[in-house]
Amino acid sequence: MSIIACCSFPTTLLVLDDDQGLLDNIQLVLHGKYKCIATSDLVEAHDILNKNREWTHSLLEKGVSQVYPEDATSVFSVSLDVSLLKKQVYNSDRFKHIAIAIVDYDMPKKNGLEFIRELNDPQLKVIMLTGKATPDTVIKAFNDKEIHRYVSKGDPDCFKKVIQYINELQAEFFGDFSKFILDSLKESDNKVFAKKSFTDLFNKVVKENGIVEYYLLDESGSFLMLDTSGNNQIWLIIKSKDDMRHFYELAQDDTKFPAETLKKLKDGKLLTHFKTSQESIAPARSWHFVEAQPLDEKKEFYYAIAKNDKHFQIKHSAIKSYQEFLNHE
Repeated sequence: MSIIACCSFPTTLLVLDDDQGLLDNIQLVLHGKYKCIATSDLVEAHDILNKNREWTHSLLEKGVSQVYPEDATSVFSVSLDVSLLKKQVYNSDRFKHIAIAIVDYDMPKKNGLEFIRELNDPQLKVIMLTGKATPDTVIKAFNDKEIHRYVSKGDPDCFKKVIQYINELQAEFFGDFSKFILDSLKESDNKVFAKKSFTDLFNKVVKENGIVEYYLLDESGSFLMLDTSGNNQIWLIIKSKDDMRHFYELAQDDTKFPAETLKKLKDGKLLTHFKTSQESIAPARSWHFVEAQPLDEKKEFYYAIAKNDKHFQIKHSAIKSYQEFLNHE
């Protein structure tokens, strides 16, 4: 079962090769799908990739804090500010981040493997191109995880494989980035990410709505999803059985809460989602509800899908869509 990353969005590719014809062909193949920076200059490529680490480092530094118990300094727990993930949707530079580099092995002055070793960026995913039969050193580099895929330029399916590997490594990059977040959620006894029913639902919503980017909203497993244009905004809201019970108990305390709505809330047919802390302390009668259903027959989790719901809508003018990025970069 594939792991759902805690956030994902299309990233920019860097292609390093001394063959200008190949650079042109790759850019042509990837046009309209990925932004591609192509260069034959080793120094330029090194500078670009060195400056590229800021997004991941910034999010890690702001999103995770280590909290040490007073009586056991050798033991620590991870405290995660999940809300920072959603804020990335307002980051107009998010698509400029380079997660994957496509590097030619047979470069003058310095081969591609030497270049990758000197760069020393463990987060970068690397596809290595070889102009000849794949050298044993490249196979060893793959086995040692110094590179992540390799393709022979003489392979008739070369470009087809490159596109396949880009898609695979894009998912792997955000999966690796998400690992510390998922480990943190496991400590809070949230098992929804381990459920096949959740993975199936998530992938179904992504496929049916043309989703290209998504962001974890809360520790329950809710996500904000956007398509290429940014106009189609999907909120996949997940709540645990305990969350549902909590909503019901709070609604009971509101004497003006409609009895019919209260019953639906008790039966798991409605749920609510708070975008802000102010909403959570408002009277239950003012909450925004969406139709809900159990995730599976065990009824440990419930879900709702809000499509372009005015209550949850993010203003299109406040975000830069991937389509806009491709058209203007």
